[in-house]
Amino acid sequence: MSWDTLSRYPRAAWEVDVEWTYIYGTLNLLNTYGNLELDPDFQRGHVWTDAQRVAWLEYVLQGGETGRNITFVTDDWRSGKEPAFIAILDGKQRLETAERFMRAEIRIFPDAVKPEGYTIAEIAGQFRGILHSFKFRVVEVPSKAAALELYLQFNGGGTPHSEAELLRVRALLDAERAAHATEALLAEAADAERLLTGSGR
Repeated sequence: MSWDTLSRYPRAAWEVDVEWTYIYGTLNLLNTYGNLELDPDFQRGHVWTDAQRVAWLEYVLQGGETGRNITFVTDDWRSGKEPAFIAILDGKQRLETAERFMRAEIRIFPDAVKPEGYTIAEIAGQFRGILHSFKFRVVEVPSKAAALELYLQFNGGGTPHSEAELLRVRALLDAERAAHATEALLAEAADAERLLTGSGR
């Protein structure tokens, strides 16, 4: 075992601080080719309860710093060509919660005056977006299989994903690997056929 031989998570190919007021515009940038997946097949469903969403919002809006990174994964960021895929890897529940809050769909900070809590539109003063931002990070990997492996590494430890959820993603990974293996065999067969055809001329 050596520190020098440890495998490393891929570093972000691009990252930017995104005020909540600019979430939509930045997502549109990531969706340049129309294939951004905010609910990809490997992600969990909408698992946060309303109480969890409110608790997280109240924490962040009072200055909480953790949970600001929203990570996306793609097979091609640097070339400027259309990627085969780009999807949210980590932070789906937080991103959804912030979006819903900005649409005035979630009430927070209930008090004696308003026991049901306040939407963003009902809170006095100006919402200072610069104080409430995400860091969007885009990680580049060579394939969809590598993206699935990275998702399992992200969520196989302390994050409360059930074993059934992780098994579902492992099944997707196995299917992706099998598809690549089939493509490789077909390519080899096509190469062999071309060689045989060429030698017979």
